[in-house]
Amino acid sequence: LPQLYDSLAMAALRERPISMAVFHIEGISHISRTMGARVSEEVMGQAMAKASTQLETAGEAYLGQLRENVLAAVISSVDRDVVEARVASIREEMKAPVRVGDLEFKLTPYVGVGHSGADASSAEALLEHARTAMAEARRSLAEQTFFYSDAMHLRSLSRLDLGRELRDAIAN
Repeated sequence: LPQLYDSLAMAALRERPISMAVFHIEGISHISRTMGARVSEEVMGQAMAKASTQLETAGEAYLGQLRENVLAAVISSVDRDVVEARVASIREEMKAPVRVGDLEFKLTPYVGVGHSGADASSAEALLEHARTAMAEARRSLAEQTFFYSDAMHLRSLSRLDLGRELRDAIAN
């Protein structure tokens, strides 16, 4: 998060917005539960190394781990084609089998992207937008990159309302 704050500050100074891609790596939690934390950390470490290699060739970009199964990449562009190409190359690297000892693991990354700018001027807002888009990708089980839109935010709010209404109906 501190590095994200620095990136946003530099982007504001240069008047060049940035993008954040959030990757949910499906399968890591299952590996942790069945094989142990050490194995899942090794698998995630190898997945991060692959993704970092892809970002290093892209220039001003970096990757960090937010949770056990969530990675975030900051990309110094908001050009949709550029961001989509970088994210697609990372996703393809992560989909390649990962070997730990005699075992081979296949991961499924779901990706959402948010852009800094007028509606995401803070690190928290940018991260929340990317997470919202990632959640949409997971819900749809799509192997494509989802870019944040206000409609996604409204859909997630309506799902929360529906959940609350169902809980109230059950209670009544």
